[in-house]
Amino acid sequence: MRIMKKLTLIASCVALLLSSCAHEYNQVLKSGDYTYKYEYAKQSYAQGKYSRAIPLLQELVTMKKGSTEGEECLYMLAMAEYGMKDYETAAEYFKKYYSSYPKGKFAENAKYFVGESLYQNAPEPRLDQSTTITAIAAFQEFLDLYPDARLKQQATNRLFALQDLLVEKEYKSAKLYFDMGTYFGNCTSGGNNYEACIVTAQNALKDYPYSNRREEFASLIMKGKYELAKMSVEKKQLERYQDAEDECYGFINEYPDSKDRALAEKYIEKCKQYEKEHPERIIGTICVHHITRGFSEQCEVGYKFSSAYHHRGYATESLRFIMDLVFRDLKLHRAMAWALPDNTASIRLLERVGFVYEGICHDYMMLNQKWRDHAQFCMINPD
Repeated sequence: MRIMKKLTLIASCVALLLSSCAHEYNQVLKSGDYTYKYEYAKQSYAQGKYSRAIPLLQELVTMKKGSTEGEECLYMLAMAEYGMKDYETAAEYFKKYYSSYPKGKFAENAKYFVGESLYQNAPEPRLDQSTTITAIAAFQEFLDLYPDARLKQQATNRLFALQDLLVEKEYKSAKLYFDMGTYFGNCTSGGNNYEACIVTAQNALKDYPYSNRREEFASLIMKGKYELAKMSVEKKQLERYQDAEDECYGFINEYPDSKDRALAEKYIEKCKQYEKEHPERIIGTICVHHITRGFSEQCEVGYKFSSAYHHRGYATESLRFIMDLVFRDLKLHRAMAWALPDNTASIRLLERVGFVYEGICHDYMMLNQKWRDHAQFCMINPD
């Protein structure tokens, strides 16, 4: 009985206290004393009572606009919304603070928390990533504006995490395309999910070259190209099997210890089997272009050979034949060719045929969205 009386007494005290607090808060809300409201809002904010602080701060931001107190109220309002996990609203208030007080006391923090609010609101990888892209831009702008910021490392870490979200989105998309295979459409109609898988994975590798999903993207490209070749119409199969075989060799060269190496080797064998059954296979191309007549009498030479036929002498024999045609039949005086400085196989090929190194052409050609230096070689008509 005594225990019940004590519990009743405690409950009554709590109810009375809550009622008293609510009454006081309502009085503050109705008060025209903005200094009183300001102090009460600051106290509520400091105590983590954000739901009470927010209505007061919203009013104070307008009433004290342009003052030091107004600046502080706007920053507290943004932080209070962040504390309430209303990240979208918080981001807007942080943006408003920075645009209103770009040199303010809290400007650096506000700029950081624009990105942080967007980061907290970023969706899971399978959903639209517009917010993620906006968050990346916000953190990048923060680092550009404050290169020595106290929160520099946190911003950098957030950038990496957000980029990982985009990578994951692209990986899931590429994987989904591969898994669907020919479910929607097929090769005979001009395109299918394997092609979408290949393009998505290739674009991801260009956009995120240092991704920890790099090997998995490369594997999807390899698998996609093989399946695409297998399902293609006859007139396209030869070219696509060749492309798939090249991709397999490239995959093995880049990832010799990959768990998918055995699969790549299996694909190569199947591609070779198709080659035996279709001996008319094209193993490479040589192009003579930019032929100039008159004062210069010159041309440029380019080539590409399937990696499956490297180190067999085919490239040397073919290029010698073409150069004989260039000088004997076309009667040109000079031919030029270029190779990446680290492509020793291509450089040795040119030197075997008779080309002479002339120097480096800086930023000569864009490859994979990056300007690259090229070594320039020249061959003069011997007659």
